[in-house]
Amino acid sequence: MTISVEEYRGLKRRDRQVLALEDFTDADIAALEQTMAPQSSKAFDDELKQVGTVDGCQIHSLSNTDPQVMAAAFSSIGWVKPIAQFQ
Repeated sequence: MTISVEEYRGLKRRDRQVLALEDFTDADIAALEQTMAPQSSKAFDDELKQVGTVDGCQIHSLSNTDPQVMAAAFSSIGWVKPIAQFQ
């Protein structure tokens, strides 16, 4: 299969495309909210419920205070990750 350079560049550009919430229409968001994981994904539910420590890092479900801690951690290394991104 052969494609033009322009088509290849277009495909590569779309490969790196990042969409923000503002890029989605209300219909897009409604459609996403209606999606359901397939029944076969239930086999992995236990992975989401695991709590423990790995290499000194505590693994747990997000709590109400975690978004603030996460945003502060990113801020300390110069990244702008607002709290709302983790809520």
